[in-house]
Amino acid sequence: MSKNFVFKKGNEKITFEILNEKQVLSLSKSNRTKFTFYNVDKTKVNLAGQTIRILPESQTSENETFIEMSPKPENLIDGKLSVIVSYKNEGEMRIFKLLIPTEN
Repeated sequence: MSKNFVFKKGNEKITFEILNEKQVLSLSKSNRTKFTFYNVDKTKVNLAGQTIRILPESQTSENETFIEMSPKPENLIDGKLSVIVSYKNEGEMRIFKLLIPTEN
């Protein structure tokens, strides 16, 4: 599976993947996705977006968080689902905005 999004700042890196063959979110369906954190404490990361839910298996992984995303047409910006990822490191706030592609 390819990494759909990669964010880097120094030695910190966050990758986001859509865990399906098409690499886009299907509208009005449950889509499994994954964030992987490198040199970022995942317990200090905030995720914000509509129709997203952290999955229980995230509890057992040290550097991965699994998310279910179920986008609806009314939640989209130009056909994409917006998700904000933020965390603080050494007193500096880091904020990334994902615009995740969707299809019917």
